[in-house]
Parts: sequence; structure tokens; C-alpha cells
Amino acid sequence: MPYAGAFALQQTSRNCHWPQSADNCIHKYRMANLCATTHNYEFGHAILGPVIAGFALLLVREAERRKLRRLAFVARDGDLLREATRRLLHHFSMPAAPELTYVHLSRRATALPALDAMDAAAVEAAAAVRAGPLTLGMLLEFHGLSANRLINRLEKHKLGLDTRISSPSLLSDLFADKEFQSEITTSIAEQKDLLSSYLAQQGLQAGSSTALVDIGWRGSIQNNLSKAFPGILTGLYFGLWAEDGFTDSLPSNSLGIICDQRRGRDLHEGAAWYAGHLLEAICRASEGTTLGYREVDGQIVPLLAADGSRSAEIQSAAVAEVIRTGILDRMEELAKDTSWRCQTDDQLQRAAQDSLFQLAFFPCPAAITIGKSLVHTEGHANGWSAPLIASGPHRPLTSPRQWLAGLSSPWRAGYVCSTGGTGLAWLFLGAEATLGCLPPKARPLLANLARRWAGLPTVQQ
Repeated sequence: MPYAGAFALQQTSRNCHWPQSADNCIHKYRMANLCATTHNYEFGHAILGPVIAGFALLLVREAERRKLRRLAFVARDGDLLREATRRLLHHFSMPAAPELTYVHLSRRATALPALDAMDAAAVEAAAAVRAGPLTLGMLLEFHGLSANRLINRLEKHKLGLDTRISSPSLLSDLFADKEFQSEITTSIAEQKDLLSSYLAQQGLQAGSSTALVDIGWRGSIQNNLSKAFPGILTGLYFGLWAEDGFTDSLPSNSLGIICDQRRGRDLHEGAAWYAGHLLEAICRASEGTTLGYREVDGQIVPLLAADGSRSAEIQSAAVAEVIRTGILDRMEELAKDTSWRCQTDDQLQRAAQDSLFQLAFFPCPAAITIGKSLVHTEGHANGWSAPLIASGPHRPLTSPRQWLAGLSSPWRAGYVCSTGGTGLAWLFLGAEATLGCLPPKARPLLANLARRWAGLPTVQQ
């Protein structure tokens, strides 16, 4: 069955009338933009609006149960989640509503303080994040290290920033260099001190009544903070999911509100993760990712990525903004609806999972168009981006290798449905369900076999 909101999108499409005059190109162009804008708004209002609203309501209920006084939404993906929660609380009376704050943390800004040394594990952590082939420059960026500071040590080992890292063993001589590791140790201490001061400034010490709130998936930021500083910090997430199936890597004092792999491994439970890159592209703030910190007039302030490195992200921002408007308008409507607010946690969670399952695996044409317009980026890959759904008529039967290459799309299930229709989407669904029953190492092995056949670089395991 088509998911809630698809009918509304189809009706909107019928109401977008195209002029018959062949010479009225400007009017046609404006009408096309109007139709696209209407579709984007309806997508946010009808489909994602109830999902985000459900998360916000479940979040404040969880905060009340845990007696949390502050919810610290993590930049950048926490931006929309915070605004939705703020609008909910505006209409929702709570005896002790939590304070909502916004904190500049990122995987990149917390990675280096969590390290003891630069080693094979540090390479594997960077390689696990999809952003094209891993280079030495990307490895340094992933851990917030200054290339200029290390350039002499790199040149000694005949390494450049564009050196491809197919295996940690390629850097074994560099890692054995005591002067290189001394520079790393100094950088760790400097960044750890700045991060510690920033956390204290934001009231984010372990054991406080503040919880981190983020879109999630593996809880990397919370894990980094736990490694860098003693004590336990609470994390509340839209979803927690490890693609490799190793749930031990998820933070201990954490909860995935809509999706948590520790509750179950079925595709409904994991639906949010399968639509994760779409959610991230819509939820993230328009600012650059947090690169690190510096002290200004006695205050620790975040260093953000410059706009020049985010051109693709900025170009797609208009689409995301219209969708966000639809989501927040629906949030306002539902927040005033007493019957909606009285739903149980299970009802809200199941409704969100059902909608995300349909969206992730069987997106309607409007959702596919949106997926081709939005992009995925990574903070350590300067200027790198990828459309959520790769474009092109890569039909599996006529050009199987090209089609397999398209499976590198961030929204993989959306790509499958857009190129192969509902039939192939069902096959993909079955394959994912089967992989979920296999040992965790099976997925990367099979993925690398497909990559080799498609002529793509394999992913380091």
C-alpha cells in the first residue's frame, strides 16, 4: 500500500497545470518550479511531518522519565529536531519542561581527543565512513589534524596528502616514527583541553542532568567523549544502528527513540537507518560542520567549515528548506491535537517506523526526485558530496555493472526503487532481510565482491 501522504502528492501533481502555448517558456519554467515546491512542501507536511513530530513527543516523554533538565541538540543534524521539539513544547504543558540548547560538536571535533595515538584503529575509523576513496589528507581531516603541522614528517616518508590508503599497513613506517607520534600527542592534548573547556562552558559534564540529542546511527560523538573524559554521558537519538551488526559499539547510556538495533534487527526497526541520509540532509543546519575550537576573549568558540567547501550542499538547501517548512507546519498542527498527544509510546513509534519503512524501500516519484536533488556530505572530505540517489538510466538488466556502481548511492534503497521499480525494491528488501540473518562480516564481504565486479574500489574491512 502507498504510504500516508502519497495520495496527497499525487493530487498536488494533478493540480499543477501546464500552459499549452509553446512560446510561453518562462511561464512553463515558473510553473515547473511551483509544482516542485508544492511537492516538496507536501512531502514534508504529509510524510515526514508526523515522523519528526512523533520523535519530538517521545523525546520529551523520555526526558521527563529520566528527569533531564536540559536537552543539548548536536550540530548540525540536531537543528530541525530542536526546532520541532521547541514548537511542541510551546503547545504542550509539562510540569518541568527541559531547556533546549544547541551545541557545536561533531565526529571530527571529538575524534582526536578520543585517540591515544595515530594507529591502525584510527585508519579503520576513517575508512568506515563513506566519502570516496580514503586518502592521507582525508585521514588527517577526519581526526582534526593540521596537515601543515605534519608535512615535514610526511615528506620524510615520501607521503603526500593525496596518497590513497588501501590498508593501514601502508602507514606502518609513519606510525613507527617517534617524532610523528610526538606531534600527534601534542595535538591530542591541545584539542582535548579546548574540548573539555567547551563542554564545561555548555554544561555537558558527565553525570549532569543534560543529555545529548542527535539524529544518531552509531553514537560516535558520545563514544568519543566517553573515551576522552571519564564518566557517563546520556545520549538520546532518533536512531541507533550499526551496519556491521556489532551493537557493542553503540554507546552504553543511550537510547534510539525511533530505531534501536538493540531492540531488534528487523527492517521495520531499522527503517530510519535505511532512510538515514535523507533524514540527515533535511535535518541539518545551513552552517558548516564543526572543525574544532579556539579561545576568544576567554570563551571557547567553534570553528566552522567555510561555505566555499559546501557548494553542493548550499545548492540543495532550497529544496530542504521547503521540506522543513512542511514538517514544522505539521508539527504545529499535531501539537494542538489532543488525540495525537494521547497516543502511547508504542503507537507513536510504530507509526513512525511504518512510514519510514515505506519511504525507505518504496519511495513515491516525488520522494525519488527529492533524493536526486539532495546531497550527502562528510566533514572530513572537503568539497566531496554525492546525490542521495544517483541519476542515470542504469537498468540492472541492460547495464548491470553500471547499475551496481549506482548502489554506492547514499540512499541505496531509493536508488534500487528508482531504477528497478517496485519489483526490484521487493528483491532488495528480501536481500537485506537475509543479510540481517547472516554473520556481521558477511555484508562487507559481499559488498566488496559487488564493487570489484562493478570496477569500483573496495572498502577497507
